[in-house]
Amino acid sequence: MNNEVRKVKVKLTEFGINILKNNYYSFIKHHPELVDVVGKFHIDMDEDGYTEFELFELMNIFGSYLNTDDLPYTETMFITNNESFKR
Repeated sequence: MNNEVRKVKVKLTEFGINILKNNYYSFIKHHPELVDVVGKFHIDMDEDGYTEFELFELMNIFGSYLNTDDLPYTETMFITNNESFKR
C-alpha cells in the first residue's frame, strides 16, 4: 500500500471560507493560550485562488457539508502530487 500523503487543490467558495473561519475562531475560543502559536486567521491561496489540502484534511473539514446545497469548494479539484497515485 502506498502511504504517501495525497494533496489536492480546490477553490473555496464563500461558504467554505466561512467554515474555516468558524473552525478557527471556535478553536481559539477554547484554546486562547494558543493564539500566538496558531497566528491570525488566513488562507493560503495561489495566484488562481486555489488552496492546497491533504485529501484526508479536506474531507475531514468539509466532508459533512458535501450533501448541502452550498458547496464549500468548486467542483474542480487538482491533484498536486500525481506520483503518489501511480501503482
